[in-house]
Amino acid sequence: MKKILCFALLFTLLFTSCKLLMQEDYGTVIIDLEGKGERAVGANGLPELSSASMKIEIIDSRGGSIVKYLEENEAKVFQGNFIVGSELTVRVSLFTGSAVWAGNAGLTVAEGNNTVNLKLSKNAVFFKPFGFSVIKKGSSATYDITMPEGTIKITGASYFSTDNPEFCRDGKARLYVAYKTSSAPVNWKLERYNSDGSGKKEITLPSVLSTNYTVKLAYDIKTGKTYLYCTDGSSNKFYPIGEDTVLSEINGGTLQGAYIAVYNGYLFTVKTNELYMYKINGSSLSSVGSQKSLPGVKVAGSDKSVHCRDVFIKDNKIYILFTLSSITGSPYYSLGGIIEYAYTEEGIEDRPPNQYGFTDGLAPENNIIHTPENDFYGAVQVLGFEDDNIYIADEGFNNFNTSPPPITYSHVNRLAVFNTVTGNLSFKSTDYKWFLEAAAQAPVPGGKVLLLAKNTDTDKGFVYYQKNEGEYNGLTQPLISSDNINEVPTDVFCCDINTSAPDDDISRYLYVVWKVNNKYIIRGYLWLKDSLEYSNSFYEKDTLLNKPITAIAVCTSNSDRYLYYTYKDGSDTHIKRLKWTTSITFASASNDTNYPVTIADVGDSKYFCTALAASKDGVFAAIKSVDNENTPTTYSADIRKYKHTGISFYDGERSYISESIPSSTPADDFRLVEISDMQVKNDILYGVSVKKTGKLNNSGTTRVFTSGKLFKIENLSSAFNSSTTIIDLWNGGTETEGFAPYRIISGSENKLIIASDGYYGNKNLSPKVQNKNKVLNFSYPYNTPDVKDTEAKFSKELSLSVNEFDWK
Repeated sequence: MKKILCFALLFTLLFTSCKLLMQEDYGTVIIDLEGKGERAVGANGLPELSSASMKIEIIDSRGGSIVKYLEENEAKVFQGNFIVGSELTVRVSLFTGSAVWAGNAGLTVAEGNNTVNLKLSKNAVFFKPFGFSVIKKGSSATYDITMPEGTIKITGASYFSTDNPEFCRDGKARLYVAYKTSSAPVNWKLERYNSDGSGKKEITLPSVLSTNYTVKLAYDIKTGKTYLYCTDGSSNKFYPIGEDTVLSEINGGTLQGAYIAVYNGYLFTVKTNELYMYKINGSSLSSVGSQKSLPGVKVAGSDKSVHCRDVFIKDNKIYILFTLSSITGSPYYSLGGIIEYAYTEEGIEDRPPNQYGFTDGLAPENNIIHTPENDFYGAVQVLGFEDDNIYIADEGFNNFNTSPPPITYSHVNRLAVFNTVTGNLSFKSTDYKWFLEAAAQAPVPGGKVLLLAKNTDTDKGFVYYQKNEGEYNGLTQPLISSDNINEVPTDVFCCDINTSAPDDDISRYLYVVWKVNNKYIIRGYLWLKDSLEYSNSFYEKDTLLNKPITAIAVCTSNSDRYLYYTYKDGSDTHIKRLKWTTSITFASASNDTNYPVTIADVGDSKYFCTALAASKDGVFAAIKSVDNENTPTTYSADIRKYKHTGISFYDGERSYISESIPSSTPADDFRLVEISDMQVKNDILYGVSVKKTGKLNNSGTTRVFTSGKLFKIENLSSAFNSSTTIIDLWNGGTETEGFAPYRIISGSENKLIIASDGYYGNKNLSPKVQNKNKVLNFSYPYNTPDVKDTEAKFSKELSLSVNEFDWK
């Protein structure tokens, strides 16, 4: 009996001790995001708890973890027992259709109830990808935007070939959309939408900007701030966008940028393939470290400069998306990729960047480069990011078919997922159209390019050839030439290939100025649709002039058609025109005596018209002024606009360059700039200029060379003035390359092909004289040329005679 009683007492003692131990060694951990002590997640535009799912992860420092998932409409509350003294890390993620909010907290478990003091982030930490399609009809565009929780439709946008809509998310998963309109002076709109597509809010853009500028947007995922960047090519404006949409300018100083990203108070920009870093210091910016040059891509044995399309920052890494394509040949290709840099607070790290999503050194097969399916066709837009993944819009072209002409190709629209840890890429097809399907224009049928060269017998003027793009040698079959010294073609021409016109339209001509028996006439050579080339038969119109015509331009956009021509007569420069209607051929055109434009010399300043262009918006004349034709000490070039009709044809002007050259300037440093050609494409005026450095016909000169620029002017419907923006697209070449853009020789709407007639001469080198006859092939967006040599000897040649350089 004693033994039984002792055993019972021992059992009771053990039970009581264990029970007490359990109560004292465990504490209850409570996570309650719906309690009064927590911030209301549904306030200020953030998602409501009831419409979101949640993941709760609790990690014990001594090992082990618990993961709990709470679905929509389920109470966002968790309760569990943990050993007293345990050090816990609590991580909470709140998932909506558009984004993820997160919070974390640390806790040492005590006896009793332990309420976790956890706040969800005010700003989303991840964004689910959105989709969009740009649908172009005529000169306007519609944006169909699909958010994970709703849709947005924007109509009435004007679609310019060099300006895409701009997208950005903010910390509440709202979408900002900036897009170009046709109205002026404010030609952009900026709108903000809730994550479900509702709540449209228009943000007023600064009034201090010029009438033509570009807008970029960026969101700092670390600080939660959204930024607006505006540039017109010369001045730059940078603004944080407040919750109330009020803009507060940050002094940009010498800010360089075309594409931007912001992270943790640092601004990163890319301009002309240079990467810059800045620190945002309240209301000002300061440069950090030195800029880095983006690496090129080797295509068909040549290094090509990439075209930056977007910039994204995550932690200490900079991701630059790029495209590189040619849909008009020599060869055909569509590529893209990601360039990854690392940075610290001291600047961008000075080491080669990592590169993903493309294969360097691809070679063409039958003039086509085939992009591997696991590479980008064109990385164009960051759409979202989640954990270690970045979602990217991939678009481009494939399935090129070059025979028989015209060239055909297919659009590629995919969603790419890039893992920033492993570097892995995956792609899937999508129904979204992204940008390019609207922007791309079919190449000119047959891809024909005009080449012109001096006749070997210089008394017989010039010879014109029509060649396939990329085939600039083997000049054996001329389109236009002369064997008669009294009837010779000049190097003044323009073309009007209206590929949208009906098949029986009679306006598609190549217009060439001829000198016939000391008079100047214009001949029109018809485009042959069936054989995709110009005919060598022509219509002819006499201008009744015995003065050289220096430039011509044609406008067939209206019912009345005009061919403008310019010449110098004594102290006056004249712009006149021929006129005809859609119902008759060019041969029936008449001299329009009601259009007299005269530019008179003023004092010592002599004026010359060096180039003309025309569109439905007016006539554009490049006017050069010098105080001395041979050795000017001052010179200028401006672009004047004239109306087609009205009492006063003059419609303003925009200065391109104005410079004084002191007489003490060394002969090697003498320079002169003039605009050599202009052309209107897609309602944008493109122009090329040549800079000649080093005085010609001077024995004291030891070095001469040429360089050039390609520029554009948009918003052609408005009068020109000092605020009219000129944007440089390409600033060409070193002095030894000797680029000199001379004539725009392609009629393609998505390509600019330019004859470059330049030189490099140096008395201290061998050879002392180098003539640079090349063809510069610019694909959209026209900022990097594919350079080809040609047998064609264009207008003039450099020579060295009696210790003087001569250009004739």
